[in-house]
Amino acid sequence: MKIGRNAPCPCGSGKKYKKCCLNKSKIQFLAEAAFDAQKSLKKDGQIKQCLHPNKDECTDKIVKAHAIQNNRILTKIAENGWVETLNGTSNLIFQSSQEQGRKIATTFTGFCSYHDKKVFQAIEDHPFTATTKQIFLFTYRTMAWHYHKKEEQHKRTELFHKNMASKGYSSSSEFIDALVLGINDNKVKKSLFDTAL
Repeated sequence: MKIGRNAPCPCGSGKKYKKCCLNKSKIQFLAEAAFDAQKSLKKDGQIKQCLHPNKDECTDKIVKAHAIQNNRILTKIAENGWVETLNGTSNLIFQSSQEQGRKIATTFTGFCSYHDKKVFQAIEDHPFTATTKQIFLFTYRTMAWHYHKKEEQHKRTELFHKNMASKGYSSSSEFIDALVLGINDNKVKKSLFDTAL
């Protein structure tokens, strides 16, 4: 069915077709669809879970914890309260660099309040003396952060593909398949950490 030049634009903008989408190219439509499909990914792609292997001890409250300590480390490397991080979400394929306030930098929702306090007490409440336990706990928390971020990247990518499909754009699942391979590799490594924990 042909759309009249003076008819309301089918995109829903409220403008006449001739003043809105009549002269747009396929590339413009694709770019707008991609921009729109990414709008709520940061919020909708968030995962709240406790990664500790002993689920019987978990509390209901999932906390936003720092992978790198705010008061002991981030304050020392921040400039005017800002740090450069490599966990941006503006790029669907590669993590991008971005400035973040030190209070939110490296935070993730990967542990319940009980395990976040109990497991990491040796590095949160005591000076760093490079004991085997402290080094392991820093490494464990970093692994958990990357594990969690990869799962969120997978969820966001699936949501993006679903949003694009709802706009009539199909896409390859190869990138999602690659993310699943990465998640499966991470699960193997996490099981080794969980055993050591």
